[in-house]
Amino acid sequence: MLILVISVVSCGDSKPDKLPSSNQRKTNNDVEDTISDDDVDEEIIEELPINLDSVTVILLEGEPGDQNVVFVDNTNNTEYFNEICNFDMPTKFEISMYRNTFDAIKTEVDSLNKDLLDEIPVYWVPLVNYEGDYYYYHPAKPEYNNRIMITDSSLAVYHQYGVSAEFIKKIKKAHENHFVIEVVAQDENEKKINKEINIYIIDQENNIAIWEEFYPGGIEYRLMIAVTDMPLFPVIVNYGQKSTPDEYKFDEINYFEEIANLIGI
Repeated sequence: MLILVISVVSCGDSKPDKLPSSNQRKTNNDVEDTISDDDVDEEIIEELPINLDSVTVILLEGEPGDQNVVFVDNTNNTEYFNEICNFDMPTKFEISMYRNTFDAIKTEVDSLNKDLLDEIPVYWVPLVNYEGDYYYYHPAKPEYNNRIMITDSSLAVYHQYGVSAEFIKKIKKAHENHFVIEVVAQDENEKKINKEINIYIIDQENNIAIWEEFYPGGIEYRLMIAVTDMPLFPVIVNYGQKSTPDEYKFDEINYFEEIANLIGI
């Protein structure tokens, strides 16, 4: 029997026993193969993954390779909008936090007016005011995308520490565009507290609302917009190339004036 043995040799795998010395590395013209300073690779500076000519730059700071930029996205990139409107709870921590807070604050209440609750959109995301116009805001840190989801029994409040539940005790309609929701929540010390949330729909066509939240020791305002299939306004993006920048400070909104105009004060 004849056994044929085929030996395959790869050029890339063939290595000498030792590297040749410098005087052995000669060209055909017997010139030493020296390395000049020009042959040394320069440090590669990463470019911004954003075409600054296609966006409206609000703020640009930092050195090349480590820049922070706040810009209005004029390219209609749906990725930014979809990330803002993402209400998934992707981690076990978020799911556990929501369930634990819900169990801790759950209270026996009379049946809710579900028809009235259905009048309020389910998904809400922040809106900002920049130079007199409305924009969605894509924060530098995703956890600062403070959105809210309304379920049939609670609010799921997304914040920098996770997702908390706020149990709905009562809902009523004070005026045509004014809803009042009473909830049980937890404070930062996990103490059970009562809150009153006023939702003032200041733009019914676009479902833009001021959320006014009264809680023991304070009051908080949010400018929110109900989620739609497609963005109604441009997106302002806060992007950090390497380091995470601070969140951008937008124009202050006169919430009292907006509410007064709505309810006729």
